Amino acid sequence: MHHPRIETKNIASFITSKTVNDKLWFANCSPLEQAILGHVAKWREKNEVKLYAIAIQGNHIHMVALFPKGNRAAFMRNVNSSIHREVTRYQEDFEGGPLFKEPYSCEIVPREADVDVQYFYTVLQPVNDALVDDIKDYPFYNCFEDSVMGREVEYEVRRWSDFHDAKRWKKNEGLTIKDFTDIYKLKFERLPGMEEMSQQDYETKMRATLAERTKLSIETRRVKTCLGAKRLKKIVPGSAPKNPKVRELFGERPRVLSKDPEVIRAVMEWYNAIVRAHKDASERYLDGELDVEFPEGTYKPPIFTKAIEEANPLGTL
Repeated sequence: MHHPRIETKNIASFITSKTVNDKLWFANCSPLEQAILGHVAKWREKNEVKLYAIAIQGNHIHMVALFPKGNRAAFMRNVNSSIHREVTRYQEDFEGGPLFKEPYSCEIVPREADVDVQYFYTVLQPVNDALVDDIKDYPFYNCFEDSVMGREVEYEVRRWSDFHDAKRWKKNEGLTIKDFTDIYKLKFERLPGMEEMSQQDYETKMRATLAERTKLSIETRRVKTCLGAKRLKKIVPGSAPKNPKVRELFGERPRVLSKDPEVIRAVMEWYNAIVRAHKDASERYLDGELDVEFPEGTYKPPIFTKAIEEANPLGTL
């Protein structure tokens, strides 16, 4: 069951988009990886998103982010549709149809300490999944170095639709895709509560924490022997993983990512109160009360017109 999502401006989100049948469309394709990062950079900038971390795994993408403009839905719609187009472009074996098997999952990350936990969970995805024992050995993109060093890396985003539209006209024969390429910077935010630290102190703390949590991940993960970089480079894009994660069917949703039961209880009370208010407003709205006020962070349901029940308005024509 997909519970209603609430747009939050001051509470972070942990977002996951997973492919249909868990197929590894994001694996072992550097041009696709660069294109995905470019689109995330583009929509991060345009939607004024505070991005803490991103992980592009073979069959899923994780992000930890804050949406000060309350526009998570718009950001994810733009990012996921852009990724779909790029997979179609770069993966010749992609059979078409939906890329993602269901709407992205969005879990609530209520406190600064919880953002810290989800950040390291995201950057340690290759270790958590027993792909490598050290993220330095991971042969594909990992955001840790860019985020901890405060780098703003430039990525190219090509406007293929505009290019093909322009090329239809003879006067534009000399145009190339470079004329329709924009540059965007992928920027990561420091973890909340550490914004005022010096760069050296921040880097030292983050690297020490990474080492601690890497050790803990290896000790507690189900698979003890990692796949290794050599075998990772042999993965065929679009193939199916041997042991995909199975999503819990009847777990409580939405999930609140905190280890404090009191925090979880408070967040769920807040969430359920908004859901109840939204349900009441929706019923009144659909009954014709169009000026009803909806709770902040929620959307109005669509209104469908009724078919004409009277005599044929065209008469005998």
